[in-house]
Amino acid sequence: MQSITLSTFLIALFPITFIFILRKRNHMLKRLSTVLSNWRESSYYYTAFLGVRANRRREVPAEVTKQDHADVVVSKESEFPADWWTGDEVFRLEQRAIFSKTWLYITHHSRFTKPGDYHSFEVGGYPIFLVQGKDSIIRAFHNVCRHRAYAITRKKSGSSTVLGCRYHGWSYDTKGNLVKAPQFENIEGFDKSQNSLFEICTRITRHGFIFVNLDAGQSVDELEFQYVDEFARRRGMSKTSQWIDGWELDGEFNWKMAVRNVCEDYYPEERSQTTGRRRSLLHTLFNPNKGQGGPSSLDIFPIVSLHAMPSHSLWYSVCILPTGPSHTTVRFDMFSCEAIGEDIDAHSLSSNVKEILQTRLETLKGDFKACKSESDLPNVGQGSQATR
Repeated sequence: MQSITLSTFLIALFPITFIFILRKRNHMLKRLSTVLSNWRESSYYYTAFLGVRANRRREVPAEVTKQDHADVVVSKESEFPADWWTGDEVFRLEQRAIFSKTWLYITHHSRFTKPGDYHSFEVGGYPIFLVQGKDSIIRAFHNVCRHRAYAITRKKSGSSTVLGCRYHGWSYDTKGNLVKAPQFENIEGFDKSQNSLFEICTRITRHGFIFVNLDAGQSVDELEFQYVDEFARRRGMSKTSQWIDGWELDGEFNWKMAVRNVCEDYYPEERSQTTGRRRSLLHTLFNPNKGQGGPSSLDIFPIVSLHAMPSHSLWYSVCILPTGPSHTTVRFDMFSCEAIGEDIDAHSLSSNVKEILQTRLETLKGDFKACKSESDLPNVGQGSQATR
């Protein structure tokens, strides 16, 4: 029998080793995503991610006696990384562990009324779009042409049963199938069926809430949406709700600051004197009482909240859509549970919300600017660290 050389053995071993490392990496990312998902109802989830809470101070261990105090060095260095609010590396981790592995609420079924209706979004730096097919099924795709990675939909919203890339004219149907590829039709070996758009896992709840999951793995954790449908049932929300108005506001700040305003927890003395209690953008803007039917707002991990206005038979959603470590888009949509009476000016209510959010975004921009220029503000977990 011919002996096996060392080099031949190593070459044969390499694919096995590579597959093992790849599976191990995917397993670790999935575990991290599961842990993060368990914190979806906590507005402090991003501080819990590093295992600390804001303004928590470590006490000197009991075994350290007074005579030992001379050897104790108190450090005020943050337990958070210095680039927690502004760093590209932190944002890339959030992309992999949160936005690529979590079910994300995107929009409501009522925004699609006929085949070809589409809406484009960017979540966690990933451009996507949803389109209603001729079979009435709503599908989600990565907004990237298979030829040169150019955008398929360039508008926020529109309607077309054929979606074409303007770069070289590749066109797709509402199921994502490639139907036209100029100058490629007669190339030997070119297969249209192998160049469809990359589809994204999509689920629609009983009451019309559309979720997507960007995980490209073979198995995706099933969506647990019972709590969303229960809230919708109590508040009269349904698939037949009517979309009234919607808009987006852009701001130069980190998305985590919009989920939980940094100054609320870390500068209590300043808050009480000058700013009042700043609330998360995910919390209700009108501050209604709970009233009958339970809570009037519901946070959906990690970037969305739903709010009911029972006195007006209206409800609205606020979505925090990060597009980068220092840029965030806030999406607002207002719906009616039933036909609107003449005594309700829904567009006026929407305009009032827009003015409120614009003011809030200016505050967040100032806070984020301070994060980049002052070393103290981003140190969210700042507290005394006793070391010996």
